[in-house]
Amino acid sequence: MSINAMTNESLRLSGQFREAAEETTTATEDQLKKRGAIEKAAQDNNVTSYLEALVKYIPTESITLYIATVAATPAIQSEWLWFTEGSLYWIFVVLTPVLLLLLYMGKRRTVNLSAWPPLNEFPWWNTIAATIAFAIWATAIPGNGLFESDTGGVLAGLLALFVSTVLNILSAIFQKST
Repeated sequence: MSINAMTNESLRLSGQFREAAEETTTATEDQLKKRGAIEKAAQDNNVTSYLEALVKYIPTESITLYIATVAATPAIQSEWLWFTEGSLYWIFVVLTPVLLLLLYMGKRRTVNLSAWPPLNEFPWWNTIAATIAFAIWATAIPGNGLFESDTGGVLAGLLALFVSTVLNILSAIFQKST
């Protein structure tokens, strides 16, 4: 799931957002039920469910930026000697929760809520899960310089699949529900 989708989900789960949405809803209850049933029918199938479970917490924005930067690393290293694959990895591990929080705060502002949420509505689980997912999935990217052998990359890929499954299972425990 992209960071954008995670922030949408966190905002949707926010009590303040639900209250604001209820005040501005103009559709009738029957229209809302029909719209919800149509959307659910279009999205609910086994293939979609399995794929969504596998990629739910992978922060695609961070991964995309990371892949592009990994590809540019040789050029960057020629100018900045301190810039290594290891430092790049850790920069993006830290950048992932920062991106998620900035997007979430921006979305809160666009719906006229304060940018900083109350602590009980803070997207703790999505922030932690996205960071863990990035940290694991980034190790599976070829050419990242974190592993010297192909075996390390293969094992990282298997670990990434395992961690994605575990994060999805843990979400039932830690994710705030509607």
